[in-house]
Amino acid sequence: MSKPTLLMLTPARDRADGPPPPLPSTAAMDHAATLLAHWRAHGWPVTRFGDAAPEGAWPVPAARPEDSRDAGGPIVLTGALSAKALVVSAEIARELGLTVYAPSETLDALGVPADVAELARSMAARIVPLSEIFREVRETAVMVN
Repeated sequence: MSKPTLLMLTPARDRADGPPPPLPSTAAMDHAATLLAHWRAHGWPVTRFGDAAPEGAWPVPAARPEDSRDAGGPIVLTGALSAKALVVSAEIARELGLTVYAPSETLDALGVPADVAELARSMAARIVPLSEIFREVRETAVMVN
């Protein structure tokens, strides 16, 4: 069975029209760091994509078919999500038959319109609290391994 893939994009690529989005809360960053550590402990792929993606950079999500071709599980989005990144990622995931997870707290904080979130949901996105994403990914780890 293919492994789930964590896909990340650095802020400058997604927000060329203005400053990068604000960082999530400390709690959200802690959850994401825990998720990333869990991901790496299982040897699952982590893809960074953007203008500059050093190891310590805060991730912002996006997905591209070439990043996802070997993925078989969920695509998990972490970081400061934008409406554009959500819709693009959900559309690609739908084409690949994958699930995209996006943290509802981040979408709310960034003011992503309800119609955009609904569009993403219609394309296979799961927009749920970060704690639920973490729980579901842990369950996926059991199923994959």
